[in-house]
Amino acid sequence: MEYFNQVIGLIRFSYPARTGFRIEHETDEDRETFLFDRERLERRFHLLETLTIPSLIAQEDQEFSLVVLTGDNLPDWAKERLEKSITGLHDARIVYEWPRLHQIAIRRAFDAIKIPWATHFTTFRLDDDDAVAKSFTRRTKATASMLIEHERCEAPVVIGYNKGFYLNIMDGDNDIYDVSEKTPLGIGLSLLAPADYEQNIYVRNHRMLPAYFDTYTVADTPMFIRSVHGDNDSTSFMSGKERTMSRGEINLLLMTEFGFGLEHVMDI
Repeated sequence: MEYFNQVIGLIRFSYPARTGFRIEHETDEDRETFLFDRERLERRFHLLETLTIPSLIAQEDQEFSLVVLTGDNLPDWAKERLEKSITGLHDARIVYEWPRLHQIAIRRAFDAIKIPWATHFTTFRLDDDDAVAKSFTRRTKATASMLIEHERCEAPVVIGYNKGFYLNIMDGDNDIYDVSEKTPLGIGLSLLAPADYEQNIYVRNHRMLPAYFDTYTVADTPMFIRSVHGDNDSTSFMSGKERTMSRGEINLLLMTEFGFGLEHVMDI
């Protein structure tokens, strides 16, 4: 079977969508004032630059595309810094959008980087304060190829990873521990679909995707780091096993799967 599967990730960086936030604002201006506050943006940049982007630059398979969605009114200093943050990636671009409904903005951002000759798209989501393992794109592409070649992709299929780490960020006292989730988190969660399918990985809440799509999940090794801190918009809850590893085991897996150890995450 001849096919070309384009893998595209999307990061929302303080995009002032009119829907999709747990904390609501009455006007676009109020939302932008909150999201574009200098101190808040500095905290978001710190996590993006020390956790999220390094994990993408470290990917063993660099043949993937990335789009960063943000607001067209993002301050100029932040636009310049955001542009600089993605320079180490093979195929990445920033889409600046004025406030729209969340799903419309997401679709426009994905469309901006899709290639017209692809037969399939694998869209994945990644927040601007989380990380994926070095093998993420390689393993996701291999799983997608397996599903396509076995002709199990006439309809969309979710690909997810249930094992990873939670990183609680607290002033001077970070904590990291292992988790094995019952349902996949949104970190690196992907939707493989034929090119004529108009939706993407953001079509449903990530916890609810297995209720709507066939889902292929892997839980053999840690594949994500989720950061938990005061700026999280979503609530944090764990749906499976946790804290089964020693500090030494965590450090070893961080080094082998992510390329940095406990010292790095403790200093974030």
